[in-house]
Amino acid sequence: MTPLRRNAYLALPYTADETQALFEVAEAQRNARARRYFRTLLVAGLGAGLLSGEVAVVAAKHVLRHPVNPRLWVIVLPDRLVPVRQDVTAVLEELCASQPEGPLLGERVSEAAAVKHRSHALRRHLDIPRGVPQLSLSRLRTTWATAVLSEGVTIAEFLQMAGTTSAKSLELYLPHVRVRTDLEWMSIASGQPPCEQNHPSARREGVSAHAPRTS
Repeated sequence: MTPLRRNAYLALPYTADETQALFEVAEAQRNARARRYFRTLLVAGLGAGLLSGEVAVVAAKHVLRHPVNPRLWVIVLPDRLVPVRQDVTAVLEELCASQPEGPLLGERVSEAAAVKHRSHALRRHLDIPRGVPQLSLSRLRTTWATAVLSEGVTIAEFLQMAGTTSAKSLELYLPHVRVRTDLEWMSIASGQPPCEQNHPSARREGVSAHAPRTS
């Protein structure tokens, strides 16, 4: 696990419309190699918040169904298990089936090279039209983090799955995390179930699903 570096700043999370646009652009890439590369970055970032070096080496052998809950997919990393967001598991399953051996990116990329594959470098390899936000591993991870934190996981749980030892990152994510209604958080804090969360004033308005929409 890694500590948060000094003077860290937060890359803004993508909106639901922006992530939808990125998935559509991924499917429109010029060849199968580019489509696989783009889709892997989206799934690894939005689905599990993987760091660039982890994205470079993650392979089908690291992706497992949980033995107790078969609907739960996890990515097995050297230092932790990361649950995969359910809205991208279908795409992840396709990637694993099409690339059963070797990295899901489709090629071996060193960690040093992967770190350089930020948005400015990705533009040279992928076709991203005007009007669509550039692909950024940092923004993908931030989008994942704010979605997970909006689900209500504990600080310890988040730090474990994020692969960091510093809670400083929480201060950066906080402005983008869904805020419960007073009734919800006070009920939870008192030890009661949030039984009134279906009330119109307490409906969830948090981070939307990031998977491609289906017609």
